[in-house]
Amino acid sequence: MLRCCLRHFNSKSFIKPGKRLVAADSKEGRRPFIGALDNSNGVARFVSDDNVSKDKNVLGVNYNGNGMVIGFYHPYECIFSDDVKRFHLKHYPDNEYVLLFMKALILIQKSKFGYLYKFNAERMAHTSIMMPVDAEGNPDYAFMEQYGKMLVARKYQQYGNTHFTLVLPYLKAEYRDNEKEYLDYYDEVDVCYESSIAHPKAAIKVRNRSMIDRSDLVVCCVQHKSGGAYRALQYAEKQGKRIIYISD
Repeated sequence: MLRCCLRHFNSKSFIKPGKRLVAADSKEGRRPFIGALDNSNGVARFVSDDNVSKDKNVLGVNYNGNGMVIGFYHPYECIFSDDVKRFHLKHYPDNEYVLLFMKALILIQKSKFGYLYKFNAERMAHTSIMMPVDAEGNPDYAFMEQYGKMLVARKYQQYGNTHFTLVLPYLKAEYRDNEKEYLDYYDEVDVCYESSIAHPKAAIKVRNRSMIDRSDLVVCCVQHKSGGAYRALQYAEKQGKRIIYISD
């Protein structure tokens, strides 16, 4: 029988801050900058900046903005806005399954907070969440991990022959330095040939079009009528591709 008990955030998680980075002071690059968004996995833009908030294999939780209390898991290296807190587990190795389980538990608290009562670090630390526990009353992280893996396996079975591939526009130093972590997360990592020989400023656009050309079905979540994802969607529509819009 599954047992659950209330536990404080600060007793089970490290809560670390982000770092303010004004858009006018940042430089365009390839590192994700995580803001307090409710979409796009929290990625506000891509920068070349570096600061003390740089992290990976981490759950980012918004304490401010439109996406307050919403969290996103980030397996890749990125830096964080001061509107986003970083969560790491204290007593169990960080991994996507446990952190995404924690995301769901944290999101249950969303109705308690708003613009006049922000989900800041102090309130996070003193917020209690209902967690699965083992026979000794300790958080059952192994159960959370196995439950997450079971849900993923169920989706694989539901959709049949599914393969999770990351297509890079060119070979990145970050991938070379962290190849094992990437291959633990993805089934395969592929470098798009067409974009790898294109000009670096055009590489992502070329990669996106190449993926669309090779696809029978395009699944998209585009919520703004600007940017690279929107232009890729327009290209898919012009090519007459079958498209599923999950942002609708």
